[in-house]
Amino acid sequence: METVSFATSNKGRAAQNLDMIRGVLARTGSFSATARQTGFSELTIRELVEPPKRRETYISAAAKPPEPAPMPLVSPTALSPKEVIMLCCAEEGLSYADITSQCRRRYLARPRQRFMWLMRKAKPSLSLPEIARRFNKLDHTTVLHALQVTEERYHRDSEERAKMDALLAALHEVERPMEAAQALDAEINELEARIATLKGQRAAISAQYFKAAA
Repeated sequence: METVSFATSNKGRAAQNLDMIRGVLARTGSFSATARQTGFSELTIRELVEPPKRRETYISAAAKPPEPAPMPLVSPTALSPKEVIMLCCAEEGLSYADITSQCRRRYLARPRQRFMWLMRKAKPSLSLPEIARRFNKLDHTTVLHALQVTEERYHRDSEERAKMDALLAALHEVERPMEAAQALDAEINELEARIATLKGQRAAISAQYFKAAA
């Protein structure tokens, strides 16, 4: 009765919630049975009325599972889709005909899924059906499944992650010379346009000179 009186007279949430009062009574009975006591002080009852505090965790930071490795970023490439596939085949020692065949053996299926993932990242303008056709597949769900399983393996399988990183490194090595060549082409075009302008000015000067001489 002392517990009920205190719980109902408390200005907290216990007086407005019958479920909380029932919880108070249950905790009080459990505490009484454990401590073999029949009466409680107001402080003890107040502690029982208050919501249970959050328990501290004793799990060390080292015991927590490591966070998954972020997926590497892939910039779009100027290579054609076929060139991307051929680059991947050369990196893993496979033939273009085998990787685009209908063979579903594991030694071809796994690399094919990696190549589809890289194709999706390196050529974002291609849709899933278009990527499927590049690999001689009719259903775009094959590509969707390849993207999902490849990302999962990248996080949990160190060997798979090493192969993906090798493909990315090979793609970036090809991209850098192409970017340099494109920059040189742009500079050549600017120089050619400048030369054309200077030739026009030279011709105008020559025309004025011969006109004045005549």
